[in-house]
Amino acid sequence: HANKQAIWLFTHTSNTNSFYAYLIDKNGINPNPVISNAGNIHAAQISKWGNVKVSPDGKKLVCLQNTYWPNPWQQNPANFEVFNFNTSTGKITGNLGSYIYRPYYAEFSPNGKFLYIQSYSTNVYQYDLSSTDSLSFFGNANYLGYVQLGRQMQLGPDGKIYGFTNSRIYRLDPASLAIEEVIQGDFGIAGPILGQEIYFATGHRLRMARIFQ
Repeated sequence: HANKQAIWLFTHTSNTNSFYAYLIDKNGINPNPVISNAGNIHAAQISKWGNVKVSPDGKKLVCLQNTYWPNPWQQNPANFEVFNFNTSTGKITGNLGSYIYRPYYAEFSPNGKFLYIQSYSTNVYQYDLSSTDSLSFFGNANYLGYVQLGRQMQLGPDGKIYGFTNSRIYRLDPASLAIEEVIQGDFGIAGPILGQEIYFATGHRLRMARIFQ
């Protein structure tokens, strides 16, 4: 939120193009969401999941729709979209749309100028958010290659993007686009990065690993 004290929680309804933004502050969750109609309709009959994330500067929101359509371009010409976001009102407007095979995870660069998308097949792409239309947005994609950033992508306090597998944590440097292994271990579901540690769940246990010096 623009006041740096509250946060927004986002959901997207099936068979509509409606985003619901719930304000969470010291009083709890506001039950009356801010509703924005923008982008593609998310059909209920397809299997889908993916990240919804806001850029560090709060100006952009990305929504991934992982699809299983045999011909996804015919059914839904864009399975991830970038929107303008108003951190004060919670409203979502406009969109840039593109398509890659089953997008799973997303993260923004620290300055909010670039977007990184990882697909199910572990291909990673970089997108320039200065694009003003979907055609140039799609055409300016920078393919970084077949790399294993694993489950989830998170921006760390050092300005680098971290990815997680069951046994390794990787780091992507947005400046050089270099990817390196950070640590090995028994990792499960990645949680938040808080302070110097990354928290994750293995089985029924909550654990942490120190990844920053």
